[in-house]
Amino acid sequence: MSAVSGWVTAQALAPFDPPNPACPAPYNTPLACELHLLKPGIALIMYGTNDLTSYNDLAIYKTELAKIVQTTLDAGTIPVLSTVPPLLSDAEEGARVPDYNRVVIEV
Repeated sequence: MSAVSGWVTAQALAPFDPPNPACPAPYNTPLACELHLLKPGIALIMYGTNDLTSYNDLAIYKTELAKIVQTTLDAGTIPVLSTVPPLLSDAEEGARVPDYNRVVIEV
């Protein structure tokens, strides 16, 4: 549900539109739904590359990444965060990767 290539953090936290009958509230977001249905012990979390290239807003990224981690913890799942890999295709965007990785470390 939330392991989708190309997504930004907000998409994992946004309520389904249209609603998903398999995941009523409070499981009505892709992340909460996936955690509810799969009940994993550990979740590998890697968001940031698309936040960096689409929005470039560190404060929003930090807030949303923290919500993702808290939602994961609340589901009884251990979150394992990955840093953002190098962006070699665009020097300007690649120069912002260390800032995003600092946010991952802070969260």
